[in-house]
Amino acid sequence: MSVQAIAWALHQQVVTDPGARHVLIGLANHADEEGRYAFPSVELLSRYTGLKRRTVQEKLKLLREVGAIQRGNQRVAEAIIERADRRPVVYDLRMELGRDGSGVGDEDEVSSYDQRDAISAPRNIARGADTAPRHNNGVRITAARGAESAPEPSLTNSNSHTRVDELSERRCKQFLMTYGWQPDLNVFGLACQRRDMPDGARPSQAELADFVGYYSETNRAFTEQGWHDRLARWVYENRMSQKGTENNLMNSREGYDNESCYGHSPSRRISAAEARDRARRVR
Repeated sequence: MSVQAIAWALHQQVVTDPGARHVLIGLANHADEEGRYAFPSVELLSRYTGLKRRTVQEKLKLLREVGAIQRGNQRVAEAIIERADRRPVVYDLRMELGRDGSGVGDEDEVSSYDQRDAISAPRNIARGADTAPRHNNGVRITAARGAESAPEPSLTNSNSHTRVDELSERRCKQFLMTYGWQPDLNVFGLACQRRDMPDGARPSQAELADFVGYYSETNRAFTEQGWHDRLARWVYENRMSQKGTENNLMNSREGYDNESCYGHSPSRRISAAEARDRARRVR
């Protein structure tokens, strides 16, 4: 998540369509501080915005047409998601549209009425207590205006920028698996959503131990998101395998119960060759 990208998506006025603005904010939630490498799935954007899948695709097309987004480096998604059929499109947000003054909102514009008042209003150069008019008895008519007004506080601080930079660098950096690795449940939850797994899915202690133990003995290196995506696939395939084993065991038990009930196993149907052989023996 990038604070800069989300702030740009909220304040830009290039995109005025409400649905497209919601989709743009969803993309900004997955971009870095420069608006790059955003590749949430259409299903996830639909969950963010409450729009249908087809509507989300139409809003993405609209964002491309107005120039708010463009196709980014698709290799970023290829390095994280192996299956091409599950790989979303990587988009870059064109945050430079709001940096040169284009697309600014009405709140940043100064009306002609305010400009006229600002020009006509007298303003003293010095704003200290000595400039206030006084009566002969030394009492000031107006209150003294000492220090100048403080600047508006910034929406972000240096600590938040540092944190965003650290997260972005960590996402793009590949590393080997170690036995002390612990997953980030928020990133793991997003990986589970891309696989249509139930909300709130968490790896069990045994599943995490098997996953870490297996990959710690290999020389494969992936990014933070890449490891979480593989953990989600590991958990998904493990639980599907367990579900299939349970179904086979249940079917075998039902067959055993039927055999015990009738006292014998079901009769086998003979083939045509066996029928002809039996007929020759009767003759």
